[in-house]
Amino acid sequence: QGGDITTGIFSRSIGGPGNAGNVEVSTNGDLSIVKGGTIDSDTYSSAHAGTVKVSAGSIAIDEQGSNGFTGIFSLAEFGNAGSVEVAASGSVSIVNGGQIASDTSSSGHAGAVKVSASSITIDEQRSGAGFTGIFSQSLGTGHAGSVDVSATGNLSIVNGGQISSASLSSGNAGTVKVRAGNISIDGQNGA
Repeated sequence: QGGDITTGIFSRSIGGPGNAGNVEVSTNGDLSIVKGGTIDSDTYSSAHAGTVKVSAGSIAIDEQGSNGFTGIFSLAEFGNAGSVEVAASGSVSIVNGGQIASDTSSSGHAGAVKVSASSITIDEQRSGAGFTGIFSQSLGTGHAGSVDVSATGNLSIVNGGQISSASLSSGNAGTVKVRAGNISIDGQNGA
């Protein structure tokens, strides 16, 4: 990724009063999102972001040292962010600063985030990669949404990986629900 060029699949409202649209992506095979690639609905005004739905055989999200966001998002600066739903019949791997998230930066509310797969790995891997994981976050006065994560097999959260609903101001955080056949949480080299 170079400069301000965005690589990916997105619906975006920049500065105007209109809302961003919904985004839906489906493949029977594997989905790879790397080095600043995104699937997202986002708005940079008081308008609202749309919902984002992604389904695939397996999903790999890896920022790989990129300076840009890498992953699947609904983002709103002042309005509400939409819900994010991700489903994989196989594995989901989120590493090196990759994210699946619904975030809002001001008075708007973040949306619900739901991820389901046969196995899920969340691993920040390298120090300083930034947040790596599955999130609903309010950075302003709005509320964060709920987070629901399920894996029929193994769920591994290591090296600073996170599953969270967080509010960094006066808004409320949402509920977090996690279900898996096996769960491993290991701080290892995480901060």
